[in-house]
Amino acid sequence: MELRQLRYFCKACELGTVTAAANELYVTEQTISYALKKLEQELGQSLLIRSKTGVIPTQAGLDVFEKAQAIVLAADNLLASMRPVTCERKTVRFFITTMGIPESKNFSIDVLDAFATQHPNIEVNISEAPTQKCIRAVLGGHADLALTYSWPQEPELEPHLLMNGEIAFAMSTNHPLAQKEEISFADLRDVPVLWAMDTGYAFAVLDERCKAYGFEPTLHSVPSSSYLDAAATGKGVAMALATHPKLVTKAGLTSRRLIAKDHFTVPICLVIPADTPKDSPTRTLLNWLLKAWHNKD
Repeated sequence: MELRQLRYFCKACELGTVTAAANELYVTEQTISYALKKLEQELGQSLLIRSKTGVIPTQAGLDVFEKAQAIVLAADNLLASMRPVTCERKTVRFFITTMGIPESKNFSIDVLDAFATQHPNIEVNISEAPTQKCIRAVLGGHADLALTYSWPQEPELEPHLLMNGEIAFAMSTNHPLAQKEEISFADLRDVPVLWAMDTGYAFAVLDERCKAYGFEPTLHSVPSSSYLDAAATGKGVAMALATHPKLVTKAGLTSRRLIAKDHFTVPICLVIPADTPKDSPTRTLLNWLLKAWHNKD
């Protein structure tokens, strides 16, 4: 059981819908739904009655809700009490795209751990959301920094390109396309494409290229946490970064690159408000992450 599961559960009970809870906590509905199902599995009982209009707690859910509220409040109070009184602790709200921080040698969660050690007076609060929601959060003042899989055009935003991530298609090793060395968008005719939330630019390119071949892609929405699992079990093909760890580690899953004329990449960016002060905690974190990404040693 994790504290965030209890926090998600309490917020869903308070607001009455998973959608409202997701909007207030700035995470995806899939993230909350998955966490709630895991909580129910761990406790061995149903906590929520789900309907088209929302959720209401079961009797067991009401009991858990009362106890969970106390736990969440106690945890928040503990964190507040442990902060040093000798220095003001700053917070940077860091939103990352649903697909997650790219795990690589020079940029990973370990980099954030190292940042926390070097800058104990700066707290980094991480939230997960689709790319477009990350951008809206920065524009709306709900996020100080975002990792996105698109290059925002808004003049109020200042993007920093990390890399252009190459797109490949993931599929079951038994899929007919797995027998080809390279594939084209034309190969996707009548093939279900598994859609892991809204990644903006990538799916705009998919739609544009398929239409150039005279058809519209068949999209199936799958939770971002399991869309590659669905591809491995033969439910369709999924777009993913060619460097995605699961493409080389998951049993039954393989990937195929696009032929040269259909090759395309996704810009991976760090985005901040353009008016962010130079000496702000946000700039400090941004510079740390940029240095970590480009450090080849």
